Amino acid sequence: MRRETDEFGKKIILALDLPDVETAKEMIFQTQDYIGTYKIGLGFLGVGGIDFARELVKAGLDVFLDMKLFDIRNTVKTAVERLADIGVSILTVHGDPYVVEAAKEGAARAGASGLDIYAVTFLTSLDMKDATEAGYKFGSVEELVMFRANVAARAGADGVIASVKETAALRDSFSTLKIITPGVRSAGSAAHDQKRVATPTEAFQAGADKIVVGREITEAKAPLQAAEGIYTEVKAVSG
Repeated sequence: MRRETDEFGKKIILALDLPDVETAKEMIFQTQDYIGTYKIGLGFLGVGGIDFARELVKAGLDVFLDMKLFDIRNTVKTAVERLADIGVSILTVHGDPYVVEAAKEGAARAGASGLDIYAVTFLTSLDMKDATEAGYKFGSVEELVMFRANVAARAGADGVIASVKETAALRDSFSTLKIITPGVRSAGSAAHDQKRVATPTEAFQAGADKIVVGREITEAKAPLQAAEGIYTEVKAVSG
């Protein structure tokens, strides 16, 4: 599965929300010419996600562990130290400042200089109604995201996860903070369970560093062609 992608492919992360390891391996085989990083999330843990992450790293692939860690300081620190040992490139945690600080301490203790800790701001599957029901007292999702990004950045986060709706404001306020934008799909593609979505062009024009693409590729009849289409759009807007 070893391959090298160019600067445009490295801007694309493919979410491996798939039923098993063999299906994921086939998806990687089909898309590896156009995809720079593969995301393993919570849904993949029950079918060998951590061991598969190790396998991908050993094969020379970049791996994004989307764990969204949230626990007491020592537990987060220990978890990150152990996960960092795998050699993954990106790990997500909740944006609470003590969680981010603990995660950075765990990465440092592991000597994982190549591991970026990203703070989750507000899921792209949620909107202002969801934020209000959860008890957040903000006038808009953007205000909520900016607040959480600010405290995460001050705690030492390398980057944040945020929808394109907030990316431009984040880029204006945090010039060095890395931004990954999920909920990305080509124009006309189904939104599925996402509420705050964007096209690759919109995401990069707003200031995203990387995008996460999922079902548009993994559920396509021809994943190779779907990945190539995303890659072509990214190259056009980033070149």
